[in-house]
Amino acid sequence: HDVLCENAKTRTTMLQMDFADGKADNIKMSSTSMADVPEGGEEDTEAPDFPVVDDLVQSELMSMEPMERLEAIQQLYDQAIGESGPDGDVEEMGVNMEEDMKDTAWFQCDVQNLRILRAITLDGQGKSDQAMEEWEECVKFAETKLPPLDENGIAMRVQAALCARCAGKMDLAKKNAEAALISHNILFGGGVERFRRRYHREVQLTLRRDTGSFEAGGFAALDELWPVQMG
Repeated sequence: HDVLCENAKTRTTMLQMDFADGKADNIKMSSTSMADVPEGGEEDTEAPDFPVVDDLVQSELMSMEPMERLEAIQQLYDQAIGESGPDGDVEEMGVNMEEDMKDTAWFQCDVQNLRILRAITLDGQGKSDQAMEEWEECVKFAETKLPPLDENGIAMRVQAALCARCAGKMDLAKKNAEAALISHNILFGGGVERFRRRYHREVQLTLRRDTGSFEAGGFAALDELWPVQMG
């Protein structure tokens, strides 16, 4: 459903995917379908047929060292929004989602996935303030580009809350935590108890560094942001 925010032409192209053989080339950078070849006979190389930043690409990026990963993410991001220079020069990843996605060369979900990977990497380096900017854009994408009350929006809110907590921005952390719980309640019900059961594993992921006596994740974060008596 990540492609529902794309234009009609792109969504129609996705209908050509053959889910039976499992051999779709999701990483190809130009169309090989005759239906997509312009009348002049030259292939349309402006955009990929399918999302580029799939599970395989994400796994490969996450296998890199953090600094190498950030550089690779930046290069892919630059290609995704169509700003790569003739010599491969890139501009620093921006934090304005609407501006970056205005003329997206790849799929909008590619841009979102790259932002998530960048946020995770910055979080892992202890750069919570920078990571927070990325998580906020991820939240904005999920809540404005995906269907209403999409569960991805809850997941982004959870990570934004945890990141803000690490950055010492407790008001922002609690705001995101409350928004995540409200959306979860509307979708699934069960109050904070069901929310805690559903998201306790995500909260305990070691995405962030502990600082001194501060526990970045785990039950401490769960109890602080989503206490049992909440909601």
